[in-house]
Amino acid sequence: MKHTLTINETEIGKDGLLVFTGDVTIASAGQVKDVLLSAVKEVARLNIDLTGVEATDISFLQILCAAHRQMSMEDKQICLSGGMSGVIENMLHRTGYKKKIGCSNESMSSCLWIDSCG
Repeated sequence: MKHTLTINETEIGKDGLLVFTGDVTIASAGQVKDVLLSAVKEVARLNIDLTGVEATDISFLQILCAAHRQMSMEDKQICLSGGMSGVIENMLHRTGYKKKIGCSNESMSSCLWIDSCG
């Protein structure tokens, strides 16, 4: 797994772009979690680009959902930008993460996989 995090100052605070490439599986789950925790602390809005992901598993989706939940609780925004690879799309469908309504968490009505960045 490789990643890059770019942070820019904007009118509303820090805006980050986190790009993941390569294999993002259980083998790199600890590193993914650390990268996301660091980004969540630093920015008001985090854009994630998954177009370069070549292999993944459900652990990556779970960590991204946890980051989405954390940022939502902190009134921050996290969203997918630049699209996602076919590998991610396939995993979303196979695991049931691809939804038409928001997450089932009672405190939220949004979902990382269906909400768009605006």
